Amino acid sequence: MGRGNTLAHHLLSIDSEHGYRAADKIAAHAKTKHPTKALHVALAVVLGGIEESTNRTTWCHPDTRAASYLSLLADWGYTLSPVEQLVTNHTPTT
Repeated sequence: MGRGNTLAHHLLSIDSEHGYRAADKIAAHAKTKHPTKALHVALAVVLGGIEESTNRTTWCHPDTRAASYLSLLADWGYTLSPVEQLVTNHTPTT
């Protein structure tokens, strides 16, 4: 998270960079362009990090974290795809 993440940049409509400057662009965005929306920026960074940590093995081997995350998105109004529903309908073992 210290170097930023590509999806957070996309969610915030910020040109993506790699390395240490990536996190600086997110911080500058929150500070100068949207100082009252720091919570939105933080949420974009967190959600971007979670999304980047999921992959196709998430659907093959669902766990509590993935099921909780996708269930929360569904509660917020996101329509889960059939494969995402497999994760939330599975009783995780961990």
